[in-house]
Amino acid sequence: MARSRGSQVGRERLAYAGQRHAQGPRRTCERLGEAVSFYEKLGFVLSDSYPGRGAFLRCAATGGHHDLFLLQVPGKATGLNHVAFTVRDIHEVFGGGLAMGRAGWKTQLGPGRHPISSAYFWYFDNPCGGL
Repeated sequence: MARSRGSQVGRERLAYAGQRHAQGPRRTCERLGEAVSFYEKLGFVLSDSYPGRGAFLRCAATGGHHDLFLLQVPGKATGLNHVAFTVRDIHEVFGGGLAMGRAGWKTQLGPGRHPISSAYFWYFDNPCGGL
């Protein structure tokens, strides 16, 4: 998914969260409020939400719509929903998507563009379940 370029501090925070707390979203998405509080203490900012269901957070006060999405769905296993990457333009989204297809990954949804954030996306079936 394409998104605007975040601050270097934000990227470092996200890298830290990913390395130090790689299982954070997996363990805490069952308790969405606690998960949001955890990431806010790391400096993430809530940018949007589905009350009681999902939270979009970004690494800095300004930037793209979100760097992290936490989803709580009763009765559904916790896991990874999606990962966003910064790309230059739509051509890189298509180039990456076509390369994944050639490597045997099956498209789940996309390519497309999110109506709210205007970000490009291309979702693939993955071992964590995804969408």
